[in-house]
Amino acid sequence: MNPFSKQLDLYGDAYDPGVNGYSLSRENISCIWVCKNLNTGGNCFMANGDLLNLTLFINKEVHIKEKRLEPYISYVFNLICTKIDVTSQDEASVIITEIDLPALAVDVPAVLSQRRVNLNEEIIFRLNYSGNNPDNLFYGGALVYDYDVVATMAFQYLEFKFKIWDYYNNFSTIDKLSIRCSVYDPRFYMPSVTSMDLHFNWPPANCTLTVSATSGLEYQTSFSISV
Repeated sequence: MNPFSKQLDLYGDAYDPGVNGYSLSRENISCIWVCKNLNTGGNCFMANGDLLNLTLFINKEVHIKEKRLEPYISYVFNLICTKIDVTSQDEASVIITEIDLPALAVDVPAVLSQRRVNLNEEIIFRLNYSGNNPDNLFYGGALVYDYDVVATMAFQYLEFKFKIWDYYNNFSTIDKLSIRCSVYDPRFYMPSVTSMDLHFNWPPANCTLTVSATSGLEYQTSFSISV
């Protein structure tokens, strides 16, 4: 694994075990580097779309400057060395990642961490993201129930509110769902993501509603409602 913002350095070696001496055992050996994109199965390309030219590297070393390789792609670098009619090779797998991606956190009202929420209750969250001007960011959310994304939402600011029932109400026997929030900063390839669990109350089911009295006058008659 190599950070997107740091240079990638690969070092290889090849020697003839039948020849004594460090220098002599490495003479008359020619080597080439070959790169394969495991995501596509094809050649490797730079982040700007140019083909990665490994013929530029000699002495069994590869040095690729930072931000040149596209992140979140698995690369395999093969070093193939030949002496006369004997060929040997070895490989190194590299994944480029954005380790400097700003962290995202959710400020949850204390009351929500102490009790269950109602499906028709208005829930207010605030996102903490320190990476950029909020006006330059893109926001999204997803409701995850029983490991499936059952609803998605978009919002315009770091603070947002919603009611679960406005997005999903086809629940089974599990009384927990997760809300997954993401903030996309155009300076990076991937969005920052965080999630939290919400336990909810089941709405009344198979109930009987009773109202007494059955008739009367507004502001004069006292009505009693029971479930």
